[in-house]
Amino acid sequence: MAESYWNQGLGRRFSRRRALTATGGAAAAALLAACGGSDTPDDASKTSSLIVPVVDETKNVKRGGIYKEARPTPATLDPHLLGGHVSETQHAYSTLFRIADGHMKDTDYSIEGELVESWELSADKLTLTGKLTQNANFAPLPPINGRRVEMQDILFSWERFRTLGARRSDVVNEANPDAPVVSLTSPDDRTIVIKFKEPNATALALLASASPGALNIIPREAESPRVLDLRSMSLGSGPFYMSELKPSVGMSFKKNPGFKWDKRDVPYIEGIEYYDVSEYAALLAQFKAGALWAFSGGVRAEDVLNTKRDVPELILMDSGIATSATRGFFGHNPDSPFKDERVRQAWVLTWDRDLFIDVIYNVSKFAQGGLQMETAWAGALPASDSGWYINPKSKEFGPNAKYFEHSPSEAKKLLTAAGYPNGLDTSLYYATTFPVWFYQQSEILIGMVRDSALFRPTIHEVNYQTDWNTTFRYNRGKFSGAGFVRDTGAPHPVNNLFYHYHTNGGANFGGDSTMDDLLVKAQREFDTKRAMTLAHEVQRYEGGKAFYPLAGGASSLTLSWPVERNKGVWNGGSNRNKALIWMDQEKPPIKRA
Repeated sequence: MAESYWNQGLGRRFSRRRALTATGGAAAAALLAACGGSDTPDDASKTSSLIVPVVDETKNVKRGGIYKEARPTPATLDPHLLGGHVSETQHAYSTLFRIADGHMKDTDYSIEGELVESWELSADKLTLTGKLTQNANFAPLPPINGRRVEMQDILFSWERFRTLGARRSDVVNEANPDAPVVSLTSPDDRTIVIKFKEPNATALALLASASPGALNIIPREAESPRVLDLRSMSLGSGPFYMSELKPSVGMSFKKNPGFKWDKRDVPYIEGIEYYDVSEYAALLAQFKAGALWAFSGGVRAEDVLNTKRDVPELILMDSGIATSATRGFFGHNPDSPFKDERVRQAWVLTWDRDLFIDVIYNVSKFAQGGLQMETAWAGALPASDSGWYINPKSKEFGPNAKYFEHSPSEAKKLLTAAGYPNGLDTSLYYATTFPVWFYQQSEILIGMVRDSALFRPTIHEVNYQTDWNTTFRYNRGKFSGAGFVRDTGAPHPVNNLFYHYHTNGGANFGGDSTMDDLLVKAQREFDTKRAMTLAHEVQRYEGGKAFYPLAGGASSLTLSWPVERNKGVWNGGSNRNKALIWMDQEKPPIKRA
């Protein structure tokens, strides 16, 4: 599907002119028309009032119910491997620590205990001694049958992660000399001892990651796939466990009665039903009919207003600013023109970031409907990292902000100075099997690059399963040309910067000694304000280097059925959102007036 979409998109040649056309039209006024108004200031105010504010309704919680959502069946469910099984991993597995959720606000990245219920860090910050909770149990299915999480499970999980975990190089020092953890051992059945290479303020955030490939704690029975095959069953000590998997049909999760440690006494719902439906039109139709309450990717920005018009019962909420997860990257082989920073700068100067944001996030059309969207350019960090991120449009960013502007004339000057007065031919790479939104976003950026007439990219498809990770994603730029990738990050802004920009970062595609020094200083800084200052300095510096550019983002308007309560109350953290909502089964679509 992805390959077909891409080829069709290139055939259409989504140019900057087409993007400009896409932002016009009267379709966005449909909601106002449905309300019996026109685009006047009073009507705009009326439309904006349709956005429902976040309200903490926990005091009214009603337990029970099965949440219905559409998600594709992942290729693997193994929590120590990379893949599209993000929600499944977060549902089923626990971590040693967790990043605290923000209540009615973004997370502040503070660390809480999860399976480690208490701990102490030595004065030299090189040794952590923690106590294993006695209040966490695995799923009540064979072969683990709801038994308590024990130290043997922690040690087994560490050994497995240490040897084959996809993100072990972010954590394990023997896999990467710049990774923080030297060892994890236990002198008894309650005590965990973690040794660090050097003081590192963000090491616990790495151990708190609940993403695929991270140190998710698994039962020791998984040592034998014949006993417990993690590729096809998710049985951990998280808030839910997988009760059934039907490939290409769907998955079922049930509430784990052994998930007891969270003081909020979650989850509130009894389970989740995932349906494997991939065609967007079918998903939207089922969502509007109330057969689904959510689906992967959600209602596209261009369909939000019309969907709200068609189904007035739906709740429209502002979920905060979201940054597109499509990143540009460059090869650094000796013959790659992108080794020269002037060529990288020229490439991103062909991007019209404001137009990209307008098209992807429907900004102009929402404005016509009376909904004003916050927008932001992105650099080394996504705009959602409040406090850590600085907007390249702001005065605070400094002189390198000029490289974020749309300026083909300046791009031409840079290419001429780099020895390419007539522009250049280059290879451009992307992986198959990414979500459709990735190809939509990439298509627009490639159209802008081509419209400049400065770059003439030839597209090369790369098979994700067999070649992408080894040949491009994790080869640290050992190729020639450019590409786009579906970005993944790390659980803390400093770790995210290190992951992308340090020479030994897990997804590094270019950096230098200045960047390495700044990132090491930021990791060692235990004062949050000073760490933020260093993160700002990294962003300013990277803005002039364009090692790994993001485009930007805007406010994310989402639609949900009233049955879902407490949406948006808890944010960030280890992202266990399904465990933190509750269902009011007296509300639509279950019950309708």
